[in-house]
Amino acid sequence: MKNSSHIRYGYIDESGTPGVAINGNDWLVVSLVVFDSKEAAEKTEVAFSALRKKLKLPETYEFHRTHNSGVVQEEVEKILRRLEYKFICVAIKKQHRTYIIII
Repeated sequence: MKNSSHIRYGYIDESGTPGVAINGNDWLVVSLVVFDSKEAAEKTEVAFSALRKKLKLPETYEFHRTHNSGVVQEEVEKILRRLEYKFICVAIKKQHRTYIIII
């Protein structure tokens, strides 16, 4: 059994708005990518830096599925398939105060 008290590394992101607005998004989604080691997190950074360089994108470029071509999406998926990580996502339907958790 792995030691569950060791430090983990991760990235967190959100989509939607936290408040309820007349013309706002009904959902707030918070996602977390977790790595069990610093090395796994660094390997991810290196892989995405190499992809930015290959595609001639700025080092600060963020990969968003809805803003990328199918070719870029395929390259991102290739990277994700070979990395070790856990993905946790919480989707909150604000009007009904219900939520979905995906682990």
